Amino acid sequence: PTFTGLQVGSLDVQSSSFDESDPLGEVGVGVKYGVTSNLTLDFTYNPDFSQIESDRPQVEVNQRFALFYSEQRPFFLEGQEIFRSATPTNLVHTRTIVDPRYGGKLTGKIGRTTVGVFVADDEAPGRLDDVSAPSFGRTAQSFIGRLRYDLYGDSYVGAIATAREFGDDYNRVGGVDGRFRLGRTHAVSFLAVGSEHRDS
Repeated sequence: PTFTGLQVGSLDVQSSSFDESDPLGEVGVGVKYGVTSNLTLDFTYNPDFSQIESDRPQVEVNQRFALFYSEQRPFFLEGQEIFRSATPTNLVHTRTIVDPRYGGKLTGKIGRTTVGVFVADDEAPGRLDDVSAPSFGRTAQSFIGRLRYDLYGDSYVGAIATAREFGDDYNRVGGVDGRFRLGRTHAVSFLAVGSEHRDS
C-alpha cells in the first residue's frame, strides 16, 4: 500500500502571512494473487509511479508523428511478453494509459494455452481545462485480451484484441498471428489485423 500527501501554501504579500490549503491525501494498493501455479492475478488501485525513472528527452518540435516512449512502470512491464505478436509489429502500447485509477491483469498458462487479460480505467483524458466539455471528468477504459496455443517446439497460433473507449470515441483492434518452425534454421510467422476507430 502507498499513501501520498499534498499541501500547498502561498505567501500573502500584503498581510505577510502564509496561507495554506487543506491537506490532500491519496491511498493506493497493489495485490498479486496466484490463482494456480501457472496463473497470476494482479490488481492495482491508484498506483504510485513517482519513483519510476524519467523518460529520456526527445525533440517534439515539427514532428509529424507521435513520439514513442518505452514502458517503465512495473505493473505494465510484468508479463508484457504474453501480449506480443509473432512479428515485430507492436499492437500493445500501455503508455497511452497515463493515470490509471485502477488496473487488473490475469496472465499465465492453462495447459498449452497462454492467457493474458488486461483492463484499466484511465483518469487522464478527462482532465480538461474546459469544464463545460462533454468529456470533462470522464475516464477512458482500456482492454487487452490475448490467447496463444502452443503447437510444437516454439510454434504456435494466437489471437489478440484491444479496445480503448472514451465517451463516444473508441479504437478497437483484433488480429490473429502464428509462428511455425520449419526445421532447425527456418520459421514462418504471420500476423493479420483489422481495426475500427471513431474520434468525434
